[in-house]
Amino acid sequence: MTWLAWIPFLEPSGTLGPLWWLLIVPLTLGIAMVHRACHCADLSRYWREVVGMTTTSLVVMALLGVGIWAVLEWALPAIPGG
Repeated sequence: MTWLAWIPFLEPSGTLGPLWWLLIVPLTLGIAMVHRACHCADLSRYWREVVGMTTTSLVVMALLGVGIWAVLEWALPAIPGG
């Protein structure tokens, strides 16, 4: 793999090892910062809204992951003929 063609979220670096999925935290923080900068009417609440949006996004993604895991582990094997 050459470093010129490295795509961090599609081909995680070998140095991160099994913790490559933690890159979702800075990605979510960056998205929240840009979104709030464009849509926040009062910048005195900017960082509070950024932290809230980041936290909400991470919690929802974790819950979706748990939900998908539950479907794959319990619901799909319970289907007859599968």
